[in-house]
Amino acid sequence: MTTAFGSGSPYAEASGWAGDVEFRAYCRAGKFVGVEMYAEASSVEGRLAAQLLKRTAGSAVTTKHDMGAAYSVLRPKGTASRFLTVEKNLAYGFEIVTYAVVDSADWNALREAYVRCSREEIDRDRKQDRRSRE
Repeated sequence: MTTAFGSGSPYAEASGWAGDVEFRAYCRAGKFVGVEMYAEASSVEGRLAAQLLKRTAGSAVTTKHDMGAAYSVLRPKGTASRFLTVEKNLAYGFEIVTYAVVDSADWNALREAYVRCSREEIDRDRKQDRRSRE
């Protein structure tokens, strides 16, 4: 599945599954700029996938803990920034692991485009709710 990050954004996302790992590939103007891999450790296969992502990520340079989640910045490889997030789902008792490798020059712009797109979706949903109430 391919989606764009809102109107006027040069970024697009293509996503899919390989076993218990979800992949999101990011492109800017037709050029690959990064990938994000996501696994829920809610089953035996999911736990193995989460362990694989953590092992692939390697050791962290810095880690920040915040409300049941650990956000780690990893050693860069070439021009790529690398990040690992391990969130604890307290309600269900399993981990959610996200490993991202994105070109350093595109990381902030990609996050801003994602937030802008999310805000556009929220605004669109609110307008639709108001119309349906009238």
